[in-house]
Amino acid sequence: MLIYIVQKGDSLGKIASRYGIKVSDLLQYNDLPDPDLLYVGQRLQIPIRRPAPVPPQHQPPRPQPSPEPLSKPMPEEVAVPLKQKTATSQ
Repeated sequence: MLIYIVQKGDSLGKIASRYGIKVSDLLQYNDLPDPDLLYVGQRLQIPIRRPAPVPPQHQPPRPQPSPEPLSKPMPEEVAVPLKQKTATSQ
């Protein structure tokens, strides 16, 4: 709820449009019998509704770094010829 103090040149229509409400709401909230009877300095209750909270914007998930492998890859196997035992005569 907001309190508005009537200024010179104000009308209920101007005040209502300033706050985005209906003249009938101003009449009801302020128990005004005549919408044309306002005076400078008069305090009016302005029924202001709180805006609905804005939901957070959807953000795509950030790419995560690839996990490090659990073990290092083995180097390629290289075939190494084995020395063969030669038969020696004794």
